[in-house]
Amino acid sequence: MDIRIIPYIPPFPAKGSHLLKEFANTGTPILDSLVRESVQNSLDAAKGVADPVRMDFVTGDFCKADLFSQCEGLEKMLKPRFPNIPSRFLAFRDYNTTGLEGNVTDMGDQNTGNYFKLVLDIGNEQTDRGAGGSCGIGKSLYFRLGVKGFVIYYSRISTCKGKYESRLIAMMVENERQKDSVIPAAENGMSKTGIAYWGVLGDDIILPVNDEDEIEEVLDIFNMEPYSGTETGTMVILPFIDEEALLNDNKSVYEIAGSELEPVWLKSVDDFLRISVQRWYFARLNNNKYKHGNPLKFFVGGKQLKSEDMVPCFRILQGLYNRAAGCKEDALNDILTDYEGVKTEDVLLGRYRPLAKKKAGALSYVLADKELLGIVPPENCYVPYIYCDTDFEENDTNVPLIGFCRKPGMVVSYETSGDWLYRVPDSADGEHFMMAMFVLNSYNGLTGTDYDLEEYVRKMEPNDHMSWVDGTFNGENYSFIKNIKSNVSKILYNVLFRGDQGESKRKMSELGKIFSWILPPEDFGRKASPRGSSGGGSTGTGTTRTSKKLKYTILSQSLKFDEVVITYCIESEKARKGFSIELLVSAADGKNISLSEWDDMGASAPFGIVKAQVSFKNIDGKSNSKIYPLTSAKSSYKDIQTGFTAEMLQKDSSPVPCLLNFEFDEAHMFKMEVKITISISSRKALPIINIF
Repeated sequence: MDIRIIPYIPPFPAKGSHLLKEFANTGTPILDSLVRESVQNSLDAAKGVADPVRMDFVTGDFCKADLFSQCEGLEKMLKPRFPNIPSRFLAFRDYNTTGLEGNVTDMGDQNTGNYFKLVLDIGNEQTDRGAGGSCGIGKSLYFRLGVKGFVIYYSRISTCKGKYESRLIAMMVENERQKDSVIPAAENGMSKTGIAYWGVLGDDIILPVNDEDEIEEVLDIFNMEPYSGTETGTMVILPFIDEEALLNDNKSVYEIAGSELEPVWLKSVDDFLRISVQRWYFARLNNNKYKHGNPLKFFVGGKQLKSEDMVPCFRILQGLYNRAAGCKEDALNDILTDYEGVKTEDVLLGRYRPLAKKKAGALSYVLADKELLGIVPPENCYVPYIYCDTDFEENDTNVPLIGFCRKPGMVVSYETSGDWLYRVPDSADGEHFMMAMFVLNSYNGLTGTDYDLEEYVRKMEPNDHMSWVDGTFNGENYSFIKNIKSNVSKILYNVLFRGDQGESKRKMSELGKIFSWILPPEDFGRKASPRGSSGGGSTGTGTTRTSKKLKYTILSQSLKFDEVVITYCIESEKARKGFSIELLVSAADGKNISLSEWDDMGASAPFGIVKAQVSFKNIDGKSNSKIYPLTSAKSSYKDIQTGFTAEMLQKDSSPVPCLLNFEFDEAHMFKMEVKITISISSRKALPIINIF
């Protein structure tokens, strides 16, 4: 195949560094991102709505020399600087999709089909209503999976009168600013773009290969079969992958029963893919009740992931989704059939006039016991938080878990705290798990416009589609999402506070009394103040305060025996490098003193920080879901990718940890949740938390 290096001129306004940066700091594990993006692209390209879209993922070895022989100049680029580049590949293909159709010669004709959108038009917005994404950035993550961002696209499309056409083109995207960049400038004196294509040279354009024999030679390198008969679809091949690095990027380690647990699916890419597709697409996976498009069939290594192979956690969530999406109970025969306590409620925005109808969506929920979740023998499944890769802390009680999605059926995110679950208590008996699913009423129109709620939410999602936020849309400022979250949390609060009844109410009552003593409203969570200052102000759960360019809210506070657990949401008002949280003592004269000063007075420390955990929501407006645990004195966590450092320290001569430091290498805007566990050894002194 011929090579064409892209000059820095329209219609290629972007450079490789720009494209790669878009997914550099999302915090989403890259294999999770791959599943979310690739499956949604295939579902968006489905033919009709009757038959399932099939997706096949394959990993394997290939011969680098064979690939180099097919791509002009590739060996010269890679071999000198990357002599040990891996010879593993990851490929995925779909069936029952339109393939990469559209004009390949007129790049000014931007609305002709998927070829332009996927291969040439990187970074521009997805304009089709009802599509999974809106920003067009997601497909750029393909270039982050291999060592040097080399990707092969192969597709077969139906043209006219029963004829078919095959297309194959390769592409490389790299950061042209790096010292090890290998793609030269298109011409002497030009700036490098870090973007190159391999195909058939045309007049100032690169065209895909159409010759079936030449295409088959490339596919043979990876032992992949071409499409045949009436098959149409798209295959993406990602050579030069480092499987260990991909798995390490996805690695989450949990503390269970005092020891670290690494989920079994983190040991192979194939196993991870099987869990990931359930995590994000259970709404469409083998689900013939899905009513907005095609269901999904998913294969890994040639083996289908069938309904009976799905873990109970995601079969439960699929059942909740179907009920929230409007399926009648008598039309369902699933894991929740005949299970007591499955409920569905409409989420109404009754006084919010910009919507044509009151119903903004529906919420289905269930208090699932361990047997239903398969946590007990013989299945011995994990708790649902691990399958959903959400923040949780092993406890005698179980935090609630909610997922939410719109019409395409991809779960946007899972939450165990925050606005979706504000004031929602844990399931108190430790034997049940509150699991909930919110489904948007997508077709509810925005009054006075041609848009609906689906289009509003889609446009407001950040680039990685991992959260829902309100904003300006069509010249108007709406607060649909804020109201949805508030109403969802009220429904679940009523279920657990009034339904989990005696025990839950008793614990909440005790908690209020104890907090009124050891964490009094006039001091607890007071505004941050400089070191040595007495601070000031007051706050309780849910109240937002601002100090030193930081805005923070107490999301939750709970007591277990002699441990207090407090969760803050902390958000910078301006770019800053970091902040600190210090545990102080409120002395009898009303002044705040440090634990080291308390120790100097000859008194033993009445409390100390046992552990803490940071989970980001976003950095500079881009979603970031990384979690940083601090589990012992003088422990620290350094993230090279984001330049973020978290530390738990003993300040001065303090006998126990009392200081948390959080710092970036450079100033950033950020929003994060910080969960702090404080051990109470004496109730003769009051703890004060100072944020500065």
